[in-house]
Amino acid sequence: MVAMKTWRTVLLFVLLAGCGTHLPRISAQGSVQGHRISTSVDSEIARYYLEAYLADRKTNAQFDQQIEAAVESAKAIPLRRDQLSYLSHQLSVDFAALYLARHVLEDTQNRPVQSVYDDTVRRVTREGALPKLPAGSSSYVVLFVPGMFYQSEKGNGADLSSPRKIVTQMGLENYFIEINQSGTVEHNASLVEQAVLHYSGSGKDIILVSASKAGPEVAQALSSLEKSQQAHRVRAWINIGGLLQGSALADAALDWPKRALVHLVFWWKGWDLASIESITTQQSQTRFREFVLPKQVLIINYIGIPLSGNISQRAVDGYRELRVRGPNDGLTLIPDEIAPNSLTIVELGLDHFLLAPDIDFRTGALTYSVMHLLLTNG
Repeated sequence: MVAMKTWRTVLLFVLLAGCGTHLPRISAQGSVQGHRISTSVDSEIARYYLEAYLADRKTNAQFDQQIEAAVESAKAIPLRRDQLSYLSHQLSVDFAALYLARHVLEDTQNRPVQSVYDDTVRRVTREGALPKLPAGSSSYVVLFVPGMFYQSEKGNGADLSSPRKIVTQMGLENYFIEINQSGTVEHNASLVEQAVLHYSGSGKDIILVSASKAGPEVAQALSSLEKSQQAHRVRAWINIGGLLQGSALADAALDWPKRALVHLVFWWKGWDLASIESITTQQSQTRFREFVLPKQVLIINYIGIPLSGNISQRAVDGYRELRVRGPNDGLTLIPDEIAPNSLTIVELGLDHFLLAPDIDFRTGALTYSVMHLLLTNG
């Protein structure tokens, strides 16, 4: 289920400062918890970490000492984003991204679902066909929550038409939740909540799928349902690159004098500027701290963790702008996409837009993995 090219039309106007940033290109290849990657990185220490340190071939005592000292100091920092920012400044952004990937992939809670996903990707690639869903899958209905500007920016993927097509081909009943394409997180969350209550009367259990800005909208809707103790049938939420704690790109877009240009673009397009304001980091992090997500809902984060050599043209401007803050996927800091009390599937080497050539097969594998987990665990 591929993430979308969210609000890039506007951000191209405000990210010019990052366009001239030169990134080193040091060829590197190696493996992180069995996930092979061949790309370029931003430093020799990142190359060493990928090719030697993670393979337990420690051949550079100076680098070993730097890595171990920085990692030990980072452990004393409470927030993951701040840990990674520290490692980025002490060593490099690509080192911090690899460190994060290793941590997520080594997590004992993530391993089972990541293993099912990886095995399924290999199987469908070998067979050249989408996976057959487990028995009992027909008792579920999938609700897709679209992203920003999904109506006026046709072709940007925000309408989730590709994953909807794959899910339909796999035989799962699914529906599309009409939200305001430039509405605030809070406004759209209320629409998601209404849709959940409506489809809870269908007799089927619900799987919610969201990407990018729709992530915090689904989280807010689920939190509202939990706080009000309203009965519903949501059993899983697939959070694809959700901007759960906002994006510093939204902050930059609203800083003067950039705000004047962004306001003009929004007026010209007929969009509501409050939608960008609702995903600023301050508003988003305040909202995130207040989430109370239902414990009975299986939450799967599906995130890309790119290195600097993996960044697509869609993501490059945002990636360069955000590098000063640490590992990011071109739209937000990677740790800020992870929901509380959740499991995470990693796509090492892909950025926010998940532009893999075999993304349809990966969508099928993700769908299968979630259904397998739901039906196996009851």
